[in-house]
Amino acid sequence: MNFCTITKNFSTILRGILCYLDHPGFSKKYKTPISNTKWTYKYCDDYNFEDKTNGIAKNYTEGSIGKLMKTYTNIVFVREPIERFISGFVDKCLIAKDFIKIDPTYCYGCKTNLKCFVNRFYNRIKQQILFPKKKHIDTFDDTHFYPQTWHCQLKLYRQYYTIIKYGTSDKQLKLFYKDFFGLLESKNIPSKQINFIKEGTINRHTPHSTSNKRITSKITKFDYPIPDLPESSF
Repeated sequence: MNFCTITKNFSTILRGILCYLDHPGFSKKYKTPISNTKWTYKYCDDYNFEDKTNGIAKNYTEGSIGKLMKTYTNIVFVREPIERFISGFVDKCLIAKDFIKIDPTYCYGCKTNLKCFVNRFYNRIKQQILFPKKKHIDTFDDTHFYPQTWHCQLKLYRQYYTIIKYGTSDKQLKLFYKDFFGLLESKNIPSKQINFIKEGTINRHTPHSTSNKRITSKITKFDYPIPDLPESSF
């Protein structure tokens, strides 16, 4: 399986799950739930993760992205855009705001100012749309806030991906886990391994999860009320 890991879309836990599936014996060795970020950043050292799709293709299909798309089952988790944006802002600019003291350019140099952040982010992506041939260097902020369709070359290869919708409400999570665990079962992942993943994901959060943070609800309700729009075709 080839997963397009989009930040703020279950990406940290997903990378930990992929580490576990490659090394199921680690569960006995380390005795930590899959929601512990050590699965992502320590136990496997993110060895199976690449920043670019061509990096995955280089490792597995001799550099051919087309062959990668046609050979592997490709999956991407997508999330309601405003919810994802707010989750990212709360996580990176409010909860982890100590990083701003280390790097003043963090959060586009806006510290905790949401209005400033939105304006600078808008102008940044606008420049990339208007001048696509100009060289742009992606920043940490870009990676966490770029539109989801800008990841994994989805504009070119979307037709090869199975799309699973991710969200943080009880209803959304129930449907998400149903689809996700159904996918694992279809790939003949042993039930023992699936159960271990279930125990470490359902009703658990990573340390930087924002779904249960009061400030997230406050920003959503007062600054960015989500309108009743038709559901995206993506």
